[in-house]
Amino acid sequence: MKIKNLNLPKYLLLSLIIIASSLNFYGCEEDSIINPTTTYGYMSVYHTLAGGPNVDIEINGTVVSSGVSYLQRLPYQQLTSGNNRLKIIAGSATVIDTTIFLSENKYYSVFVYQNGGNIIPLITTDNLTSPGNTNAAVRFIHLAPGTAALDIGADNKATPWFPFYTYGQVADFRPVVGGVYNLYMNQAGTSSTLANLIDQDLAAGRIYTVIAKGVPGGTGVQALGLALYQNQ
Repeated sequence: MKIKNLNLPKYLLLSLIIIASSLNFYGCEEDSIINPTTTYGYMSVYHTLAGGPNVDIEINGTVVSSGVSYLQRLPYQQLTSGNNRLKIIAGSATVIDTTIFLSENKYYSVFVYQNGGNIIPLITTDNLTSPGNTNAAVRFIHLAPGTAALDIGADNKATPWFPFYTYGQVADFRPVVGGVYNLYMNQAGTSSTLANLIDQDLAAGRIYTVIAKGVPGGTGVQALGLALYQNQ
């Protein structure tokens, strides 16, 4: 038996070619889809509410630290960049409920304190650029309620590092030569010393935050003074 050649009409052949090309095109498109990369920001939380009770720190619905007492700090937490919800809970009461936007690869600190009769977050963007091999970097934040403007410095320096800082005011990080210092807290513009912090090692290459803490006439941890934290 003789088999005849199967001659397809030209328009049908052209249609099959177009369909095959389309399938190949969409297959390539699907293969080339790139999954989005997760980016992160970083947040630290400080309990600096003078006279305040222990608190729980909740981030995005999860309690990350409980029973945090005055002057304790939650180290930097790696969080997905974008909006992150922070709650500060004292007993059964939520005293802070706020959303904080974290930019990619940026570092932030949240200081829980009281201002104008309200418990609020003081949010800073932390410049953690290395100060180099010779210097340390230091900043100051006045968080001692009921205390007037302050000068903060070191005993062997002629002028204060941070002069005339008022309650809630945040200084930028500044370089100081790495070494061991006796720090003082004076009434602004005077030689009247309110507190000292002795033998503080501000190591070269490190970054620190100094805060004024406590209340006038306070005792123990609530005594008026200075507290030092290492950011990095």
